[in-house]
Formats: sequence, structure tokens, C-alpha cells
Amino acid sequence: MCMAQQLLTTPIHQMDFYVPKTTMPNLQQNAAEILKQGRHRLIRELPNSSAMQFMDNMAGLVDEYFRTSFETSAIGPRMDMARNPYAIIALGGYGRNDQCVHSDVDLLILFEKRVPDTAEGLIREIVYPLWDIGLDVGHATRSLKECLSLAGKDFEILTPLLDARFVCGMSRLYTSLTQQLRQKVILRRSRKIVDWLVETNQARHARFGDSAYLLEPNLKEGQGGLRDFHTMRWIACIRSGLKQVRDLEYMGLPLPRRIWTAERGPGLYRQRPQPSAHLKRSQIRPTAFRKPASPRQSFRL
Repeated sequence: MCMAQQLLTTPIHQMDFYVPKTTMPNLQQNAAEILKQGRHRLIRELPNSSAMQFMDNMAGLVDEYFRTSFETSAIGPRMDMARNPYAIIALGGYGRNDQCVHSDVDLLILFEKRVPDTAEGLIREIVYPLWDIGLDVGHATRSLKECLSLAGKDFEILTPLLDARFVCGMSRLYTSLTQQLRQKVILRRSRKIVDWLVETNQARHARFGDSAYLLEPNLKEGQGGLRDFHTMRWIACIRSGLKQVRDLEYMGLPLPRRIWTAERGPGLYRQRPQPSAHLKRSQIRPTAFRKPASPRQSFRL
């Protein structure tokens, strides 16, 4: 095994040789290239895999990129992690492991205390290579105090945090975030948050319509689409601290079998990823044939 391969596969605490700092940028590029090749392999194998399996594997590839970047970072060791630890946290769809072919990668780099000046260098080191291989990455760099404050004021910031998932770094910082978010924001403002979610849903339905009665419905934002499913999960999380839809049954709330078995989006994800693999952009609107030979529809998702 060459040194580059060993650096990408061996945890930093197990390395028995000195890694020159000048090699670090190349390591980030190599990790990004491995991610790119892995994505292409998953897309090729997509016809033979399920949508759920595909999304889990895609999210796993991105996770591995960030863990490798964390372990081989040239900037990280200069940030005095013992005094000001940080964690890389997945948000939104990436946090739910719902990583489709063209999904954004939403990321939070969370610091226990203030955000250091060197954080900008960390962004360049781990995020820029993802842009170079064509991924859409949305990132935020915040302190724990700032994150809690913003989540309490802006529920658009709060909802991605409800799907937060630890990727790498200091795990206790992620635990502290989830615990304080519930104690200081969710429990104190649960009624207001739920009311906002309901009002947002109603406004979205008015804009995108009822999917069942539209020839070309928006499968994410339309009524009965994925965003409704996400909202149901968020309300369950706010009211009961639940993360999975099936957990509602354990709380004594019976659900229709089609919802209980769906878990991450009833049927919609089973349609979405495969056609997306062959498109330049993600599309969430089915398109009817211009001159159909039958009443069936084709889907470009």
C-alpha cells in the first residue's frame, strides 16, 4: 500500500510516521476524487439497488470524505481542539441519510466556544474540493451559543437541526447541541414552532397545489409530497423527541401501515433517484407525454 492510500485508510491516531503538512492539500484532493469515483460507481449500480440502499450508500461516501478530511487536516491541529473542540454535523436531507444523486450537502461546523479565525482555512480545506467535483455544499460555521440563539429566533434554521446527525469531530459537542436545543428552544417554544410549521405547510400547499389533482405535481413541495412527510417527522420530534416515524407506534399512536412501512418517504424516493442519475440537474416534477399513446405518465425526477 502506498503512503497516500495508507493516509486515506488509517485513522490518524494509528499512524506511526510523520505526515508533512505539505502533503495535506493533496490528501484532500485524493479524498474528493475517491468520493467522485464512488458516486459514479453507485450511479452505475443504481438499477440493481433499492432507493433506500442507494441513498444510505451515497451519504456514507460523503461521511467517509469528511472523516478522512478531519483525520488528515492541516488546519485542524492548529485550532487547539482541546480548548475549543469542534464537530462536523450533517443537516437536512444529508442528516437524514436521504442523499439522492443531485442532493445538496448541508453541513454545520460547530465550535464549543467562539469561531476561530482559522475556521475559514478549514472551510477551504474540506469544502472547496467538493465544489471542484461538482457537489452543491451549503455550510455554516457557528459556535454552540450562536447556533442555539439563531435556532430560537429563526425556525428556518431550526428545522434542519431537527435532522442533525454527527459525522466526525468531538461527539460530546453534538450531544450538547441536541440536548440544549431541546431544553432551551424546543420545549420552551414548542407550540409556536408547531403553529409555524402548520402555517408554512398551508402556504406551501396553496402555492404548489394538491399532487393528486395535478398533471405535473411537485413531488417534494406539493400536498402529499416529501415535505409533508418531513413536517410530520419534525412535529413528532418537537412533541415527543422522536426521530423515526415508526417510533410513534411505540408511543401508542397507531399509524396506517403504508406510513409505518414507508419510514423515509412513502414511495416517492423509490421513483426519484434512478431517473435523476441521468440528468444534469435534480428535478422533482413529473412530466406527462406530449402525445401519449396511453394515459400513463413518464417521470423525470
